[in-house]
Amino acid sequence: MQNKINKLIYYYQQSMFYANVAVGELRKPGVLINESIMVSTLLAVKGLDIGIATIAVAYILIMSAATVFGRIIIKRKVMALNNTFNNRENNELQEIIQNVKEIKQILQQK
Repeated sequence: MQNKINKLIYYYQQSMFYANVAVGELRKPGVLINESIMVSTLLAVKGLDIGIATIAVAYILIMSAATVFGRIIIKRKVMALNNTFNNRENNELQEIIQNVKEIKQILQQK
């Protein structure tokens, strides 16, 4: 019975993982939709009437700039630095690294 429950939990977690990946990918194009609506509403209230085409072009330009900026961040190794910080804060990973170091020392002594 316990084995069946564990399998059920495993498949549930696996399906939720896949679902979250799918939702994350589907959300990517809509990242700035709310902001675009807020800015266009503000401009409309101020008396500047802008059309859908202007909003679409602005959206494409902003996403293009964000893509270039993201590429620069990756080339400057900021993401690698963030991963290093995250790994340092992960106690389980640090314990594994420490165990590997100890095993290496034992093997080198032999």
